[in-house]
Amino acid sequence: MIVSIIVEPAPNIIQHAKIKEAAAWEVYGKGVFRGKSVLKKDEMKALLKKELCLTEENIIVVDATDSFIKSKT
Repeated sequence: MIVSIIVEPAPNIIQHAKIKEAAAWEVYGKGVFRGKSVLKKDEMKALLKKELCLTEENIIVVDATDSFIKSKT
């Protein structure tokens, strides 16, 4: 999944223990991360909101696997 954090300054989510444990993360850019996780999109968004104390509007989570599969069909 792709995660984008829309706040300034954007936090490095990999530094948060519970978020780090939830996926195998890599930094994609400023405030943008890619991770492989067993969590569903909504579960990841809820975790990010709770751990980072952000609102729904400040977090974008895209299930990259679903988007890729849909674009190929």
